[in-house]
Amino acid sequence: MDSISLIKSPISAELEDFKKHFDSCLSSSNLLLNSVIAHIRQKNGKMMRPILVLLAAKLYNEICPATLHAAVALELLHTASLVHDDVVDESTERRGQLSVNAVFNNKVAVLTGDYLLATALVEVGMTRNYGIIDIVSKLGQDLAEGELLQLSNVSNPEYSEDIYFDVIRKKTAVLFAACMKAAHDQRNRAAANVVPTAAVIIGYATLTHIYDSKDCSTVLHKCMLLSRKYFLLRENYTTMCFKPMIRIRTPVKQYAH
Repeated sequence: MDSISLIKSPISAELEDFKKHFDSCLSSSNLLLNSVIAHIRQKNGKMMRPILVLLAAKLYNEICPATLHAAVALELLHTASLVHDDVVDESTERRGQLSVNAVFNNKVAVLTGDYLLATALVEVGMTRNYGIIDIVSKLGQDLAEGELLQLSNVSNPEYSEDIYFDVIRKKTAVLFAACMKAAHDQRNRAAANVVPTAAVIIGYATLTHIYDSKDCSTVLHKCMLLSRKYFLLRENYTTMCFKPMIRIRTPVKQYAH
């Protein structure tokens, strides 16, 4: 069994429920919108964010309808940000195929991104959980700020490491952290225990900007090293949060203070 299959195995049934709900919420009577959505869904990606939501919820044995709504909302928000980013970056390719703006045009891409964002808001509202709504709302702000921060530093000759980490935190890492928080907060509990996990996610976000790695265990090992350097990752939190997800070959305490 490969790494991705191993990670998904505890939530295989719930992941199928997610896919069905994700598909149903994107149905529309608008033929142009349906064509754009069909194009996007030709390459769905690895669905890492909903997988993370479901795994984190499974950790507490509490996968419920609110979990699925939160997972769909976060994946829609992520997809909307990609569609908008391609317009901003004037990119013509996404996930190995032509981007929405390249196939259609910028106007269609922007409006499609807006529709995905609006649908994400509908889905998060259906959780009926103000904690999750707050998480997703703030996430949208961070994603927009991250893109603006990157854009404002494109020609910056003094692009520092601090700016780089701020960009990837707001463009990538906060989305992973939001997945953990939303799953943990579905019963209105405090999300304090997921903060150390966000440190690991920061490391993962860094590495995904550098490598195109399919070996999740190798990536996770490198995440721990980066997390130790930048966030003083403490012992046992990584084991608590990731034990159901992946078999770590090297003991966590080796990387922890």
